[in-house]
Amino acid sequence: MKTLRHVVLSACAALVATASLASHEEGLAAFKAGDYDRAATLFRQVVDERPGEFASHVMLGRSLLSAGRSAEAVEVADNLVGLDPGYDHLLLLGQAHLATETYDQAASTFRRAISADPEHWRAHFALGEVLMHQSRYRAAHKALRTALGLAVDSDEKVVWGWLGNLYWQRAQYARAEKAWKKSGQFAAAARLRGLIPTGDLRERTRGTSESGIREVSHPRAKGPAWLPPYGQPAPVPVDG
Repeated sequence: MKTLRHVVLSACAALVATASLASHEEGLAAFKAGDYDRAATLFRQVVDERPGEFASHVMLGRSLLSAGRSAEAVEVADNLVGLDPGYDHLLLLGQAHLATETYDQAASTFRRAISADPEHWRAHFALGEVLMHQSRYRAAHKALRTALGLAVDSDEKVVWGWLGNLYWQRAQYARAEKAWKKSGQFAAAARLRGLIPTGDLRERTRGTSESGIREVSHPRAKGPAWLPPYGQPAPVPVDG
């Protein structure tokens, strides 16, 4: 009798695992297709049935973020960190806090991620983004430069793009142009070139900013209409 019961329980567990795998695969397909609400529904089914399926947990958080359901993403990511406070899970929680504009919590979480894996560029980069939102430009510059030293290839270009955004926010237009060129954003750099003073005026500086970086003079008080508040780069994925 015990053997039969064990066989039945094992068969049921196998069926649940198979159904969960199918739901996870369907969720991935929905996510890739841009149907984030459906993806979230599918991944939540897996998480409810198998809380230890961390991959589905992460994808649930990503789906909720992509669907604009940021508060739900915070709850999901917080539960995930409670189960396993690993680097990727902390990164997801930080991104969720960033999306809800709870910047202090985001900064704290990204610092925890850095402590978990100080050699990974993305948490340093994300911390720099948060600090920019808080107008803490000196600290943001330090975090982004650290990320730049760790990133490679296309990731390095992403960091250069955000350094360009930081320099723009600090009215350091020549530095912004150089950074955007290194990021591959030639169109942004070309547009910016027309706004940077030339000759002697370009060489005049306004002294040293709080970040210790020299700033060029420029008559514009605000950025041009074509530039969003934090520039051109697309949002960074939260899973690596």
